[in-house]
Amino acid sequence: TNGLVQVASLTPGLMPPAKRPLISSSTAINGPDDLSGWTVEGIENASLRYSDDRTKIYFFTPRGSLLLLQ
Repeated sequence: TNGLVQVASLTPGLMPPAKRPLISSSTAINGPDDLSGWTVEGIENASLRYSDDRTKIYFFTPRGSLLLLQ
């Protein structure tokens, strides 16, 4: 229901991904809509957000464009 997510880079000055799955479940996650009770430390303006179907919680930081090439 609450906790602390501490973000740190292995390389000084390297920013973590803008959106990264933190928790994944096969069923919908039952929790507060705004994930209140959770704090993200270590990077400015970071937050936690649910996926649309609430099966994942993402680490999110608004810092430009994220491109994924496969």
